[in-house]
Amino acid sequence: MQKSDFLVIGSGIAGVTAALFLAKLGSVALISKKKLLSGATPLAQGGIAMSFGADADAHFSETLAAGHFQNKKSAVKKLIAGIPAARDFLENTLGVRFDPTLHREGGHSTPRVFHLADRTGFFLAQKLSQKVRENPKIAIFEHHFFVDFLTENNRVFGAAIFDGKKTKFFFAKKTILATGGAGQIFAATTNPPESTGDGLAAAMRAGVRVENFNRFQFHPTALCVGKSPLFLLSEALRGEGAKIIDEKNTEICDPLLPRDAVCAAIFERKSFLDLRHRRNLFWKKHFPTIFQKLADAGFSPESDPIPICPAAHFFGGGVATDLFGKTSAENLFAVGEVADTGVHGENRLASNSLLEALVFARAIFDFLKTEKPSPSKILPPFSEKKFFPETENDAKIRREIQKIMTKYFGVVRQKSDFSAVKKLKNLSPIGTETKNLKLVAVARAENLFEKEKTFL
Repeated sequence: MQKSDFLVIGSGIAGVTAALFLAKLGSVALISKKKLLSGATPLAQGGIAMSFGADADAHFSETLAAGHFQNKKSAVKKLIAGIPAARDFLENTLGVRFDPTLHREGGHSTPRVFHLADRTGFFLAQKLSQKVRENPKIAIFEHHFFVDFLTENNRVFGAAIFDGKKTKFFFAKKTILATGGAGQIFAATTNPPESTGDGLAAAMRAGVRVENFNRFQFHPTALCVGKSPLFLLSEALRGEGAKIIDEKNTEICDPLLPRDAVCAAIFERKSFLDLRHRRNLFWKKHFPTIFQKLADAGFSPESDPIPICPAAHFFGGGVATDLFGKTSAENLFAVGEVADTGVHGENRLASNSLLEALVFARAIFDFLKTEKPSPSKILPPFSEKKFFPETENDAKIRREIQKIMTKYFGVVRQKSDFSAVKKLKNLSPIGTETKNLKLVAVARAENLFEKEKTFL
C-alpha cells in the first residue's frame, strides 16, 4: 500500500508538469505506464503556440475557427491568458531556450509557434524528466500500469496499480488523471503503442462523466510508409511552403487549412507532400529529424514527393473538466489529452495541445493551493482489482477493432447499419489493455452512430 498527498497517473507533459507544481503542496506519487516521459510527448515535432500582445486576440479567434466554434470560450480565454506564465515556466524553471525563428502552422494567420528544432516534445521531455527526478517530494513509479480507480459514492481515494508482478493500492487525497489518448483504436495512428485509452476506460467504469467521443482529430500528413505508429510530418513544413499534391502534381488544397479540412480533401486519394521548392540543405538544417527519417525511408525532399495519409492523432473529447481540472467525481482531476477542457471544440488548432497541458496543469495547482484541508476520511474496504496480461488472441482482437474503427468510424464515416457496432460489442478480449481499447472504441462507435454524421 502506498500513500501520498497527490497521485498523478500519467507521465507525459501534462502529468509531469502537474506533479512539479503539486510537489510545492505535498508528497506526490507519479505513475508511468512505461518509462518516465514516454508516450506522445517525446514524439511531438511541432512546437507550442504562444501569442503575445495584439496577436492574442487573433490566436483566440483562430482557435475558435479551427474548432468550428464549438469550443468553450471561457476555456480558450484561460488558455490564452495562461501563455505568459507557461512561457515563464518553460524558460525560467525548465531552462528551455527556443529557436529564434517562429513558425506558422495550419489554421494560424501568423508565425507564433515556438520550436526546439523539429523535436520540441523530445527536448521538453528531457528537461521535465530532469526536474522531476531531482524533486525529493516526487516518488516515481515507472513501468506501473493503471488498472482502476478506488472509489466509493462518487469519491476517488486513489487507484489500483499493477507493478509488473501484483496489483497494489495507491491512496491519495487528490488523484490527477493524465493518461493521454487512445489512438490505438485505429489502424493508422501517430500515437505510441501505449495509447490504449486506459484512463478513459477507467473513468467510464467509475461513472465519471466522459464526453465528445466524436472529437477525434486526424493529422493529414503522416508518412504513409510502414506500420503504426506512423511518422508525423510536421505542420511546420507546410508553413515553410510545402504543398499537398496528387500523383499528377496537381495541388489538392490550401496546405495551411485546419487539419480536418485537409484530411477531408485527401481522404482515400493518393496524396503527397511536395517539399521540392527548397534544397535539401534547408530541410537538413531546420528539420534534421524529419530529413533523416525521410532519408532512411528512401526519400529525398529535393526530388521526391512524399506519400502521406491521415492518421489518428489527438482525442479532443475526454473526461469532462471545469477550468481547474475538476471532474464529476470528488477528489479527481484530469489534464492533458485525456481531459475535455472545452478548449479545442470540434477540431484542435495546431500546437495548442502542449500549451493546454501546461496551462491546465498549473490551473489544478492554482485551485488546490487555495482549497481548505478537509478532515481525514476513513478509507472504505476495496475489493481486489486484477490486471490481465495480453494474449495472442488479444492481438487479433486489437487488429479487428482497428479495422472496424478505421473503416466505419474514422476520418469519414461509411454509412452502414448497426452491424459494425455489434461486431465491436461481440469481441471478447481478455487482456486489460485490449479491454480498455474496446470500451473506448465502442463508446466512439455508438456516439457517432447516434449522431448520424457523414463527415467527422
